[in-house]
Amino acid sequence: MWSAASRFKSNLVVLVFLISLIKLILFAQIGAKMLTDDGQNFIGAVRFSAGEQPYRDYQNFFPPMSDIFTIAALKSTNFSIGLTRGMYAIVAAGLFPLVYILTKRLSNIPTSLLITALVLFSDVRADLLFFNTLFLASFWWTYRGKFKHAGLALALGSLWRWELAATWFVAEAVVLLIKKTPKNIAKIAIFPFVANVIVVGWLYKSDLIGWYLKHLQVGVLAKGIYSINWLSQE
Repeated sequence: MWSAASRFKSNLVVLVFLISLIKLILFAQIGAKMLTDDGQNFIGAVRFSAGEQPYRDYQNFFPPMSDIFTIAALKSTNFSIGLTRGMYAIVAAGLFPLVYILTKRLSNIPTSLLITALVLFSDVRADLLFFNTLFLASFWWTYRGKFKHAGLALALGSLWRWELAATWFVAEAVVLLIKKTPKNIAKIAIFPFVANVIVVGWLYKSDLIGWYLKHLQVGVLAKGIYSINWLSQE
């Protein structure tokens, strides 16, 4: 039997999720990247679902999960943009209960709720946050010692963004080093390693390694130039 205090804490987590979901659906531009940047992800997903080979003649240098997730969302909703955005919102809404749970470990309930609200109602685009749910879940499971769960979440997240997965993996490795359990690092690392070996193998089989590396370099260079221009503005 759960105590009243335990039920209250669990209900708070559910409440945070529901408020986050409502906010994301009603007010956030969740899933907006399907409709911006010349519809890159949306068009790519539609063509990918039609059996065309990705990475050939439309610019994309991220791993394939952004397209695959969009395909699954579009097909399961009969290509409804509104319902697809809702699916993005459900995934993204999971980020904020995790923020609350992790910050509560370092503070009290009111402070954790305040921090969570500040993150939720910040000006950061939700479509750039939703896959971080996986990374934050991986970090939480690392902290709790559930390394298979952590590795699977990190592997799935890495199929959206390699560089973010690497950053979160370093954070998890630091946690394990602090806890003096470095052997557990390998238990996490094996999952994203296997997942991305499969992706690289698929790129190689499809004769896309050279194309992908070329566009990856162009994309990183373009982002660097944009950052320099932005910083130089008065």
